[in-house]
Amino acid sequence: MLSHGFLDLCRSVRPVAATAIQSPFNEMEATTRWWLSRALNEPSIPLDPGPWLPLCAAILFKSYEYWYGLDGLFKSLVKDVVIPDRKDSQGVLIANPYAVTYREILSSFASEGSSVVTFGPADVFSNDSWRIKIMREGKPIWTTIPGFAGQDFMVEDALNQPGSVAQKFLQQLSLNSPRYRKYSSPLKAWYGGSDEALPVELVDPGIVEAGGPQVNLVPVSDASHRQTFLNGLFASPANPGGTDQNFIDWFGQFLKPHANNPSLVLEGQSIRIASEDFGILPIRLNVEQQHGKRPLHLQILRTRRDGTYEILGTIGGTTADASQLQSLGEGIFLVQVGDRLDFQLLSSDGLGADPFTTEVYERDGAPGYNVIVRNTTGEDQSSLHFGVMTADQSFTLSALDRIAAAQGRASEALLQLTKGQILNLKVSTDCDFENKLGFVKLNLDPVTGLPEYTVGSDRILINSSQFREQIDSLLDSDFQHQQGGRRVTSNLKWNVLHDGIYAPVLRTPGGMVFSAMPGNSSSEAPQQLRLLGQNKLSFEDLQGTFSDYDWNDCTLEVTGVN
Repeated sequence: MLSHGFLDLCRSVRPVAATAIQSPFNEMEATTRWWLSRALNEPSIPLDPGPWLPLCAAILFKSYEYWYGLDGLFKSLVKDVVIPDRKDSQGVLIANPYAVTYREILSSFASEGSSVVTFGPADVFSNDSWRIKIMREGKPIWTTIPGFAGQDFMVEDALNQPGSVAQKFLQQLSLNSPRYRKYSSPLKAWYGGSDEALPVELVDPGIVEAGGPQVNLVPVSDASHRQTFLNGLFASPANPGGTDQNFIDWFGQFLKPHANNPSLVLEGQSIRIASEDFGILPIRLNVEQQHGKRPLHLQILRTRRDGTYEILGTIGGTTADASQLQSLGEGIFLVQVGDRLDFQLLSSDGLGADPFTTEVYERDGAPGYNVIVRNTTGEDQSSLHFGVMTADQSFTLSALDRIAAAQGRASEALLQLTKGQILNLKVSTDCDFENKLGFVKLNLDPVTGLPEYTVGSDRILINSSQFREQIDSLLDSDFQHQQGGRRVTSNLKWNVLHDGIYAPVLRTPGGMVFSAMPGNSSSEAPQQLRLLGQNKLSFEDLQGTFSDYDWNDCTLEVTGVN
């Protein structure tokens, strides 16, 4: 992880002033072998691996199988064998009455995490026994199983089969090692004398061997994996609780004493984030006017110095007709020093992007810039006027910002909600139909944690024919609202009962169903849902030539959260 992050920064032409790490997992292949079979591979190391390392190994296997295309890796390494009964250190028999297999519990943990293996102080989790959740006949059951180590669950000799997927796994681990990385800036690494995940003998080879004089290893006497982290963060390595330098103080010596805060700088018709030091700047984009019959919607792009970019979100508005409701969006986005703000104009129906022109000029009497975007095709010439300003330097993430987190990640109209939240919602309609508004909870990718755009245990794809046919049973029962008519506004509340990422859904009286689409969708179906800004979205309830694409048929805004 250290090597990847360091290289990514270097490739992005971002100089690294200094790096600090605790328990530096360095020589990945040697460390992984020790995780899996200490007795067979490193008999000179007296320390036993932590009882939780088989769970870490399961995540490692699944991750490498997914990211590096090592199909079948997990099954090739983990036995599909029932965990045998055995006695604990006190001679008490720990049984496995439900015949749980190594592969069953490790696969479940890699997909579902701590929901299937408990770690609380009142729960059993040790070298002797684990408290786990399994499914039997479709029902969840909590049970206790005998604890096990790497040499117990590993397929015998699996790592030594020439040409196997396991051998490719070891090769990839070696390629990911920082052993051959010379560091051009200071690196300080704290390591524990009793670290259950990383023995002292495996620390030096990875970092010091080629790291050069920039590398400084700091031993923390008799410290476990957790204690090593806490000592590096808060205390003296040699004298816990003392006044010697910790890594926060160490980082402080690299900061420039009089560096300017990051600021917005105009370069031609582009806006760049500038500073003589490193930093992150919160910026506010606020739509102030929209002219013309056609509403415009912009994707906000953060372009790095190397030319790569990512989509931060979308801003725009609904129709500007004086006889109709109009809604304008805004949002706060985090950008880094050196980034450039760019924009992309979405087409009215969501199929591709349209050409446009931009005009940028300084705001009168206030810091920041005004931007005017005009579309350059079609008969309906429109313009979008918005401001780009630095947000308050004391900016912190509010509950509303956290709800919008999924929108920034996927540039989609999604809500990231937490059980117990009470959302204040404003729903406005300016249409002929009485539509039904609701939400579906999305399934998440077990490896990345990102939304899959599927719903339910059958993993029904959003906007598929099956999704439309079963929409009434798929909608979250805790919030459903029917509303229609011209210039109608309702203020509503939603008591959230389950954690998750939710997609809004609109069902029309004619049976049409519209919801979010993946940001990288290649579908030629028109999009009927748009983000106007953070926590503000709008639907168009007619498609194609039947639609006026004024985007005000149903507008939803999260105005607060309790």
